[in-house]
Amino acid sequence: MQHKTELTNGSNWGVESDEEGEEIGRYTNEEINRLTQAIGQLPSYDLYMERSEKYPEDGHELALSDIDKAIALNPTSEAYYKKGNIHMMDDEYKLAIDDYNEAIKIDDNIEAYFNRATAHVLLGQPEKALETYSATLNNKSICTYDYDKRNKAFIFAVNLANSLNKYYEAKEFIRFLSLYASDREEEKQLKVHLKLVNTVDGLDRKNKERKKELEEKNNELELLIQQKESLQTRMQKLVEQFTHSLGNVIFPDTIYQVAERLKNNPECRKDVLLLHEAYHSEIIIKLQGELLRQRYANTNPEKFRRFIRSCRRTQNHADKTKSIEEILDYAASRVAARFLNQHYAGLNSIRDNILSKKNVSLDALKQKFEDDILLNKSLRPIAWVNQNLRPIQITEISPLWKKVFILSESHAEALLFGYFSEILFNAFKYADHDKDEFLTLVFDEKNIDDKTYLTCSWQNPVKDKSQSMLGTGKGLDAIQEDLKQLNDTENPEESLLISQQKNQFQVTLFFKKDLLVNELPSLKIKRKANVE
Repeated sequence: MQHKTELTNGSNWGVESDEEGEEIGRYTNEEINRLTQAIGQLPSYDLYMERSEKYPEDGHELALSDIDKAIALNPTSEAYYKKGNIHMMDDEYKLAIDDYNEAIKIDDNIEAYFNRATAHVLLGQPEKALETYSATLNNKSICTYDYDKRNKAFIFAVNLANSLNKYYEAKEFIRFLSLYASDREEEKQLKVHLKLVNTVDGLDRKNKERKKELEEKNNELELLIQQKESLQTRMQKLVEQFTHSLGNVIFPDTIYQVAERLKNNPECRKDVLLLHEAYHSEIIIKLQGELLRQRYANTNPEKFRRFIRSCRRTQNHADKTKSIEEILDYAASRVAARFLNQHYAGLNSIRDNILSKKNVSLDALKQKFEDDILLNKSLRPIAWVNQNLRPIQITEISPLWKKVFILSESHAEALLFGYFSEILFNAFKYADHDKDEFLTLVFDEKNIDDKTYLTCSWQNPVKDKSQSMLGTGKGLDAIQEDLKQLNDTENPEESLLISQQKNQFQVTLFFKKDLLVNELPSLKIKRKANVE
């Protein structure tokens, strides 16, 4: 029987002529008969193994049967190795691996190692094949093993290791081959190959390090995103709860009804006016609560924009409206009332400085405010602040700003009132009150990337301080976030811009034109004339 025993070097098997085949067949049959008679007289390991090699190519089952009988008498490494080779020729690679494992257990059969590696490759198990090749390096017989077979096996192992990016293993095989190189030229080629693998290994290590860094950064980023989403969800729930509670405890209409009952009593006139102010304040608080919900409990910024645009009106609209000057006046009246009544150390010194320059007491100024603004309404609030506290100059209100008419007691009014109040009160807190001038306002227009914006600039003198000490914290940050949503931008030059030059501090707000100006044409229906 012809055996494919040199599986590691891929030996080819010759094909005999018909006459040669017949002669070999007769000879083989005679040998088999002779061995069969001998086995019948006295079975032995050697006789079974010898007969297993005499069967023709279609006699693999008979050969395996003889080897199994030989193993039963004497389980040798050679028997298992030859049994594995027959399974390999029958493409039974898993059975072959089992046989080679047994051969290796008995005497660390080097041939069994290499053939087992081949079986793993044919099964599509390159990792296990590489493990088998690596194991041969510790085999005591590897140094004396056939030179050509060993070189061929290890060169294949090097290529296999490189294909699996197992560069350490590839280098170990190359180093071993270098130790037993047949001449200097072969040793030189192996050194070049080793250098190339070292280079690829270095690049691979760097790529792995970069990949690991990226994975760590991605994990950190994913954790931050999860934390932010969790915080956003909690914030939305808190805002929903807050606005719900606000609606349950604030009842502006109740204050208004009390004021209406008292208005016919002359002695209660001042109380009625104060109640009206409280009524308007509670309206603003409720509106601000709803704005808070729209900002933070709504995942679609466009809804927030539509919410504000819905409050636009035209000058002659049937609804009660407020111009930008009227909204500014109301903000000035509330800031003045707060400035005159609020008590804390930083504000007290500023107020005392102003009262000293005006040569008036705080009580007298409070009384004057109630008389002029609340009772008699003899002055516009901006004019009253200009005369009695600090000068406010409005240098320009552009034609487009004059088209701004906002529904009275609406969310847009509350929004603008909140912005104007925040910036005006900051001006009182952080301006340099030793200067004669105080606050300059400019209501202008600006085109940016073919889009029209209404701009509102507030400029006041300041002492030589950093912006962080001039009220550029949470209040203006919140306004900027609003304007980014409303204007659909991340650019400060299209939302809120802060600058400080030569002790002049300036805040500029940007509003897309369609947020505040209603320029929708009036619908005119023409009647068709009767045609005779």
